[in-house]
Amino acid sequence: MAKVSIWQNRKPLWWFAKYYFSAMKPETDAIRELQLREEALEGSNEPADAEALKKLYAEEKQKIGESFYGLCEGVVKTLGMDMHITGTENIPAGDDPFCVIANHQGYMDVIAIGYMLGGRQISFIAKQELKKAPLIGKYVAGIRGIFIPPAQENPRAHVAVINEGVDYLKKGFNMAIFPEGTRSWGPQFYEGGFHKGSIQLALRAGVPIVPVALEGAYHCYEENKLACPGRVDVRILPAIPTAGIPKREWGEFSDRVIETVKDGVRGLQAELGIVVPEASPAVEAKENSETEA
Repeated sequence: MAKVSIWQNRKPLWWFAKYYFSAMKPETDAIRELQLREEALEGSNEPADAEALKKLYAEEKQKIGESFYGLCEGVVKTLGMDMHITGTENIPAGDDPFCVIANHQGYMDVIAIGYMLGGRQISFIAKQELKKAPLIGKYVAGIRGIFIPPAQENPRAHVAVINEGVDYLKKGFNMAIFPEGTRSWGPQFYEGGFHKGSIQLALRAGVPIVPVALEGAYHCYEENKLACPGRVDVRILPAIPTAGIPKREWGEFSDRVIETVKDGVRGLQAELGIVVPEASPAVEAKENSETEA
Protein backbone atom coordinates (compact mmCIF):
# COMPACT_ATOMS: atom_id res chain seq x y z
CA MET A 1 0.00 0.00 0.00
CA ALA A 2 1.16 3.51 -0.75
CA LYS A 3 2.21 5.57 2.23
CA VAL A 4 0.54 8.89 2.92
CA SER A 5 2.62 11.63 4.55
CA ILE A 6 0.59 13.37 7.21
CA TRP A 7 2.77 16.45 6.81
CA GLN A 8 3.48 16.55 3.05
CA ASN A 9 0.46 15.02 1.35
CA ARG A 10 -2.47 17.41 1.13
CA LYS A 11 -5.20 14.78 1.24
CA PRO A 12 -5.20 13.98 4.98
CA LEU A 13 -4.56 17.60 5.94
CA TRP A 14 -7.37 18.84 3.71
CA TRP A 15 -9.70 16.12 4.98
CA PHE A 16 -9.02 16.99 8.61
CA ALA A 17 -9.35 20.75 8.12
CA LYS A 18 -12.59 20.31 6.22
CA TYR A 19 -13.96 17.84 8.77
CA TYR A 20 -12.98 20.04 11.70
CA PHE A 21 -14.83 23.12 10.49
CA SER A 22 -17.80 21.23 9.03
CA ALA A 23 -18.39 18.82 11.92
CA MET A 24 -16.03 18.93 14.89
CA LYS A 25 -16.24 22.65 15.67
CA PRO A 26 -20.06 22.83 15.48
CA GLU A 27 -20.24 19.69 17.62
CA THR A 28 -17.93 21.06 20.30
CA ASP A 29 -19.84 24.36 20.26
CA ALA A 30 -23.04 22.41 20.98
CA ILE A 31 -21.28 20.42 23.70
CA ARG A 32 -20.04 23.64 25.28
CA GLU A 33 -23.58 25.01 25.41
CA LEU A 34 -24.60 21.91 27.36
CA GLN A 35 -21.63 22.32 29.70
CA LEU A 36 -22.63 25.92 30.45
CA ARG A 37 -26.15 24.78 31.29
CA GLU A 38 -24.68 22.08 33.53
CA GLU A 39 -22.43 24.56 35.33
CA ALA A 40 -25.47 26.68 36.17
CA LEU A 41 -27.08 23.71 37.93
CA GLU A 42 -24.11 22.00 39.56
CA GLY A 43 -24.23 24.09 42.75
CA SER A 44 -27.96 23.58 43.29
CA ASN A 45 -29.44 21.30 45.96
CA GLU A 46 -32.90 21.28 44.40
CA PRO A 47 -34.12 17.77 43.42
CA ALA A 48 -35.54 19.10 40.15
CA ASP A 49 -32.17 20.62 39.25
CA ALA A 50 -30.39 17.37 40.08
CA GLU A 51 -32.68 15.49 37.71
CA ALA A 52 -32.21 18.10 34.98
CA LEU A 53 -28.45 17.92 35.46
CA LYS A 54 -28.49 14.15 35.10
CA LYS A 55 -30.31 14.49 31.77
CA LEU A 56 -27.85 17.12 30.55
CA TYR A 57 -24.89 14.88 31.40
CA ALA A 58 -26.51 12.02 29.48
CA GLU A 59 -27.09 14.28 26.47
CA GLU A 60 -23.52 15.54 26.61
CA LYS A 61 -22.16 11.99 26.77
CA GLN A 62 -24.16 11.06 23.69
CA LYS A 63 -22.92 14.08 21.74
CA ILE A 64 -19.29 13.47 22.72
CA GLY A 65 -19.58 9.80 21.75
CA GLU A 66 -21.07 10.57 18.36
CA SER A 67 -18.58 13.34 17.65
CA PHE A 68 -15.46 11.41 18.61
CA TYR A 69 -16.58 8.24 16.84
CA GLY A 70 -17.19 10.27 13.68
CA LEU A 71 -13.62 11.54 13.87
CA CYS A 72 -12.20 8.07 14.56
CA GLU A 73 -14.17 6.46 11.74
CA GLY A 74 -12.98 9.17 9.34
CA VAL A 75 -9.33 8.70 10.33
CA VAL A 76 -9.59 4.91 10.02
CA LYS A 77 -11.03 5.20 6.51
CA THR A 78 -8.78 8.05 5.34
CA LEU A 79 -5.54 6.40 6.47
CA GLY A 80 -6.60 2.84 5.64
CA MET A 81 -6.27 1.48 9.18
CA ASP A 82 -7.10 -2.24 9.15
CA MET A 83 -8.93 -2.60 12.47
CA HIS A 84 -9.26 -5.98 14.24
CA ILE A 85 -11.30 -5.68 17.43
CA THR A 86 -12.10 -8.50 19.84
CA GLY A 87 -13.76 -8.61 23.25
CA THR A 88 -16.47 -6.00 22.68
CA GLU A 89 -18.69 -8.06 24.99
CA ASN A 90 -16.41 -6.91 27.84
CA ILE A 91 -17.42 -3.25 27.45
CA PRO A 92 -19.76 -2.56 30.40
CA ALA A 93 -23.40 -2.28 29.38
CA GLY A 94 -25.63 0.56 30.49
CA ASP A 95 -24.73 4.14 31.36
CA ASP A 96 -22.53 3.61 34.41
CA PRO A 97 -19.03 5.05 33.94
CA PHE A 98 -15.83 3.07 33.45
CA CYS A 99 -12.13 3.77 33.00
CA VAL A 100 -10.12 2.37 30.08
CA ILE A 101 -6.50 1.46 30.89
CA ALA A 102 -4.31 0.58 27.88
CA ASN A 103 -0.74 0.31 26.64
CA HIS A 104 0.49 3.02 24.31
CA GLN A 105 2.46 2.29 21.13
CA GLY A 106 1.51 5.19 18.88
CA TYR A 107 -0.69 8.19 18.16
CA MET A 108 -3.39 6.04 16.60
CA ASP A 109 -4.04 4.20 19.87
CA VAL A 110 -6.39 7.07 20.71
CA ILE A 111 -8.27 6.55 17.45
CA ALA A 112 -8.37 2.78 18.05
CA ILE A 113 -10.00 3.22 21.45
CA GLY A 114 -12.61 5.64 20.12
CA TYR A 115 -13.33 3.35 17.19
CA MET A 116 -13.67 0.24 19.37
CA LEU A 117 -16.39 1.92 21.45
CA GLY A 118 -18.59 2.51 18.41
CA GLY A 119 -20.06 5.79 19.62
CA ARG A 120 -19.86 5.35 23.41
CA GLN A 121 -18.47 8.45 25.09
CA ILE A 122 -14.79 8.44 26.05
CA SER A 123 -12.51 11.26 27.14
CA PHE A 124 -8.75 11.08 27.63
CA ILE A 125 -6.13 12.20 30.08
CA ALA A 126 -3.41 13.36 27.70
CA LYS A 127 0.07 14.82 28.01
CA GLN A 128 0.02 18.58 28.34
CA GLU A 129 1.95 19.05 25.07
CA LEU A 130 -1.15 18.01 23.13
CA LYS A 131 -2.93 21.13 24.37
CA LYS A 132 -0.72 23.18 22.02
CA ALA A 133 -1.59 21.13 18.92
CA PRO A 134 -3.57 23.24 16.41
CA LEU A 135 -7.30 22.40 16.40
CA ILE A 136 -6.78 19.00 18.08
CA GLY A 137 -5.88 20.47 21.47
CA LYS A 138 -9.03 22.58 21.52
CA TYR A 139 -11.15 19.63 20.43
CA VAL A 140 -9.75 17.29 23.10
CA ALA A 141 -10.47 19.90 25.78
CA GLY A 142 -13.97 20.41 24.38
CA ILE A 143 -14.90 16.74 24.83
CA ARG A 144 -13.73 16.77 28.47
CA GLY A 145 -10.19 15.67 27.78
CA ILE A 146 -7.67 16.69 30.44
CA PHE A 147 -4.02 17.63 29.94
CA ILE A 148 -1.62 16.35 32.58
CA PRO A 149 1.86 17.67 33.38
CA PRO A 150 4.67 15.32 34.44
CA ALA A 151 4.37 14.55 38.16
CA GLN A 152 8.03 15.31 38.75
CA GLU A 153 7.72 18.79 37.22
CA ASN A 154 4.55 19.96 38.93
CA PRO A 155 3.24 17.51 41.55
CA ARG A 156 0.35 19.72 42.65
CA ALA A 157 -0.90 20.30 39.10
CA HIS A 158 -0.53 16.58 38.39
CA VAL A 159 -2.71 15.72 41.41
CA ALA A 160 -5.24 18.40 40.45
CA VAL A 161 -5.65 16.84 37.00
CA ILE A 162 -6.20 13.39 38.49
CA ASN A 163 -8.81 14.92 40.81
CA GLU A 164 -10.55 16.47 37.81
CA GLY A 165 -10.62 13.06 36.11
CA VAL A 166 -12.09 11.48 39.25
CA ASP A 167 -14.77 14.18 39.29
CA TYR A 168 -15.66 13.45 35.65
CA LEU A 169 -15.99 9.74 36.42
CA LYS A 170 -18.25 10.47 39.38
CA LYS A 171 -20.43 12.59 37.10
CA GLY A 172 -20.82 9.59 34.80
CA PHE A 173 -18.26 10.28 32.08
CA ASN A 174 -15.99 7.50 30.84
CA MET A 175 -12.25 8.23 30.90
CA ALA A 176 -9.17 6.61 29.36
CA ILE A 177 -5.54 6.82 30.38
CA PHE A 178 -2.26 5.31 29.19
CA PRO A 179 -0.23 4.44 32.32
CA GLU A 180 3.02 4.38 30.31
CA GLY A 181 2.61 8.12 29.94
CA THR A 182 4.16 8.19 26.47
CA ARG A 183 4.35 6.13 23.28
CA SER A 184 6.71 3.17 23.07
CA TRP A 185 7.16 3.68 19.28
CA GLY A 186 6.93 -0.06 18.62
CA PRO A 187 5.74 -3.43 19.93
CA GLN A 188 7.79 -3.21 23.11
CA PHE A 189 6.56 -1.55 26.30
CA TYR A 190 7.93 1.89 27.10
CA GLU A 191 11.23 1.54 28.91
CA GLY A 192 10.18 4.03 31.56
CA GLY A 193 7.54 1.56 32.73
CA PHE A 194 3.89 1.87 33.67
CA HIS A 195 2.94 4.43 36.31
CA LYS A 196 0.58 2.62 38.65
CA GLY A 197 -0.47 5.88 40.30
CA SER A 198 -2.67 6.54 37.27
CA ILE A 199 -4.82 3.54 38.23
CA GLN A 200 -6.01 5.64 41.19
CA LEU A 201 -8.22 7.48 38.73
CA ALA A 202 -10.61 4.52 38.75
CA LEU A 203 -9.97 3.45 42.35
CA ARG A 204 -10.85 6.84 43.80
CA ALA A 205 -14.03 7.03 41.74
CA GLY A 206 -14.94 3.40 42.43
CA VAL A 207 -15.66 2.63 38.77
CA PRO A 208 -14.74 -0.53 36.80
CA ILE A 209 -11.50 -0.67 34.87
CA VAL A 210 -11.64 -1.90 31.28
CA PRO A 211 -8.13 -3.18 30.40
CA VAL A 212 -7.31 -2.88 26.70
CA ALA A 213 -4.39 -4.45 24.83
CA LEU A 214 -3.32 -2.53 21.72
CA GLU A 215 -0.96 -3.79 19.02
CA GLY A 216 0.11 -2.21 15.76
CA ALA A 217 -0.79 1.48 15.97
CA TYR A 218 2.87 2.36 15.46
CA HIS A 219 2.61 0.97 11.91
CA CYS A 220 0.28 3.86 11.07
CA TYR A 221 2.74 6.60 11.90
CA GLU A 222 5.70 6.03 14.23
CA GLU A 223 7.34 3.20 12.28
CA ASN A 224 8.17 5.39 9.26
CA LYS A 225 7.23 8.88 10.48
CA LEU A 226 4.52 8.73 7.82
CA ALA A 227 0.79 8.24 8.07
CA CYS A 228 0.44 4.73 6.65
CA PRO A 229 -2.23 2.11 6.16
CA GLY A 230 -1.62 -0.64 8.69
CA ARG A 231 -3.16 -3.35 10.81
CA VAL A 232 -4.18 -2.42 14.35
CA ASP A 233 -5.39 -5.04 16.83
CA VAL A 234 -7.52 -4.14 19.82
CA ARG A 235 -8.35 -6.69 22.51
CA ILE A 236 -10.83 -5.60 25.18
CA LEU A 237 -10.26 -7.66 28.32
CA PRO A 238 -12.83 -8.43 31.04
CA ALA A 239 -13.71 -5.44 33.20
CA ILE A 240 -12.21 -5.30 36.69
CA PRO A 241 -14.35 -3.90 39.52
CA THR A 242 -12.74 -1.41 41.91
CA ALA A 243 -15.55 -0.60 44.36
CA GLY A 244 -14.74 -1.38 47.95
CA ILE A 245 -11.01 -2.03 47.54
CA PRO A 246 -9.24 -0.73 50.70
CA LYS A 247 -6.68 1.99 50.11
CA ARG A 248 -3.95 -0.15 51.66
CA GLU A 249 -4.42 -2.60 48.75
CA TRP A 250 -4.35 -0.03 45.94
CA GLY A 251 -0.68 -0.56 45.14
CA GLU A 252 -0.98 -4.34 44.78
CA PHE A 253 -4.23 -3.97 42.84
CA SER A 254 -2.62 -1.48 40.43
CA ASP A 255 0.23 -3.92 39.80
CA ARG A 256 -2.30 -6.61 38.90
CA VAL A 257 -4.13 -4.31 36.48
CA ILE A 258 -0.88 -3.39 34.72
CA GLU A 259 0.13 -7.04 34.43
CA THR A 260 -3.30 -7.82 33.00
CA VAL A 261 -2.75 -5.25 30.23
CA LYS A 262 0.79 -6.51 29.59
CA ASP A 263 -0.34 -10.14 29.43
CA GLY A 264 -3.07 -9.14 26.99
CA VAL A 265 -0.54 -7.44 24.73
CA ARG A 266 1.86 -10.38 24.92
CA GLY A 267 -0.96 -12.76 24.06
CA LEU A 268 -1.92 -10.69 21.02
CA GLN A 269 1.68 -10.54 19.87
CA ALA A 270 2.13 -14.29 20.26
CA GLU A 271 -0.99 -14.98 18.20
CA LEU A 272 0.15 -12.59 15.48
CA GLY A 273 3.70 -13.94 15.43
CA ILE A 274 5.23 -10.60 16.36
CA VAL A 275 8.83 -10.69 17.54
CA VAL A 276 9.38 -8.01 20.16
CA PRO A 277 12.86 -6.47 20.21
CA GLU A 278 14.77 -6.13 23.44
CA ALA A 279 14.10 -2.94 25.34
CA SER A 280 16.05 0.03 24.07
CA PRO A 281 16.48 3.53 25.51
CA ALA A 282 13.67 5.98 24.79
CA VAL A 283 14.47 8.27 21.89
CA GLU A 284 14.36 11.64 23.61
CA ALA A 285 14.76 13.57 20.38
CA LYS A 286 11.58 12.05 19.07
CA GLU A 287 9.75 12.67 22.33
CA ASN A 288 10.73 16.33 22.37
CA SER A 289 10.03 17.06 18.72
CA GLU A 290 6.36 16.10 18.71
CA THR A 291 3.28 16.45 20.82
CA GLU A 292 2.27 13.33 22.70
CA ALA A 293 -1.16 11.73 22.90
